[in-house]
Amino acid sequence: VLDSEDNELEKVIKVYKAILFSDKKEIIENNNQKSKLNNIINNIYTDFNYAELFANCLACLNINIKTIKGIDNEGKNRFWNQVKIYENWYNIDLFLDAKNLNNKKHTDKKPKYFLLNNKDFYKDHKLKSTNYEHCVFNIDKNIINKYFKDNKSNFNLFGVLIKRIKQIFLFNTKKTEALPEPDN
Repeated sequence: VLDSEDNELEKVIKVYKAILFSDKKEIIENNNQKSKLNNIINNIYTDFNYAELFANCLACLNINIKTIKGIDNEGKNRFWNQVKIYENWYNIDLFLDAKNLNNKKHTDKKPKYFLLNNKDFYKDHKLKSTNYEHCVFNIDKNIINKYFKDNKSNFNLFGVLIKRIKQIFLFNTKKTEALPEPDN
């Protein structure tokens, strides 16, 4: 999905879309093995896991990102991210966007909590962390919307990732079964 010519913003958007529009339900239903991997897949629906998955993916691309702890308007603990693009920090809540986009009643299929400044983001988020950055700017919605016009053309990157993880587990399982036991 990533091109070597992609700038920081394009990389962040492509990773965000790959996670956001992946078909996790299909992966869970097609996974017949009862294993730790099943637990990982089933628990991906938490705000913390979305934030950590996003943070780990962007860290692999050498993009500065933080996972922030806070609370929502109801006082429940919440996690989201802050990402640094072109020397400015922005707030992102992939979990809430995933919930909104997967809600059949939600007609606008564009992200609401993506690359926002503090003023807009903290209308329904409150900090509970000291490890945060001050986010002054928003990325122009027209720029973001350009990248979200045709969501059907997105392919299932998350599914490919899970399949590769499964293959590694299966390969390692078969490999260890074939090895002789060590001598004492």
